[in-house]
Amino acid sequence: MSSKRPITVGETSGAVVSALGLEALEIGAELAPGVPILHGP
Repeated sequence: MSSKRPITVGETSGAVVSALGLEALEIGAELAPGVPILHGP
């Protein structure tokens, strides 16, 4: 099972981040201009 999960912007992403119990995300490389890869702890 992959630990990678796509998350979009808006209310949905806030709900997903809260449900996963994340408090911070690290910004990684850009997948495309303006689309960064985010890493959780």
